[in-house]
Amino acid sequence: MTLGTREILVFEAGGRLFGLGIGDVECVVSAVRPVPLPYAPPGFEGVLNLRGAPIAVLDLRAWFGDAPREIQLDDFLIVVRAGARRVALHVERAHGVMAIAASSIRPAQSVVPSARHFAGVVMVEAGIVFLPDVEGFLSAAENVALPEATAA
Repeated sequence: MTLGTREILVFEAGGRLFGLGIGDVECVVSAVRPVPLPYAPPGFEGVLNLRGAPIAVLDLRAWFGDAPREIQLDDFLIVVRAGARRVALHVERAHGVMAIAASSIRPAQSVVPSARHFAGVVMVEAGIVFLPDVEGFLSAAENVALPEATAA
């Protein structure tokens, strides 16, 4: 990777492409059905036991206003982290790692003013890649889903 280049893991959910900096990705695992959370808001599928730790699972489709999707055998969970905070994102496909020029990333608000869950967007050959705000996902999952899961 050269200076000014970022490596992102590109994945798909709800027919949209998303990308996460590889430094934010802990692992990619085959999807399993999480334990549902009572009274969880839309987008929270439940909690997963990953190596002895409870991790909230978010359905990106529902999180961004689409109809939720049941987990399929060929789906994936992408575990993202910031420090000790983690959350799993339910995705349909993982396309792999792509190197992009940092200068090609546009602030999400410059494209869609109400894009509060995105850090940016980038145009690639395959289309538009939305770059989710990892901190936003982690904060939402930690503040809503994990306290209920640990109280159960």
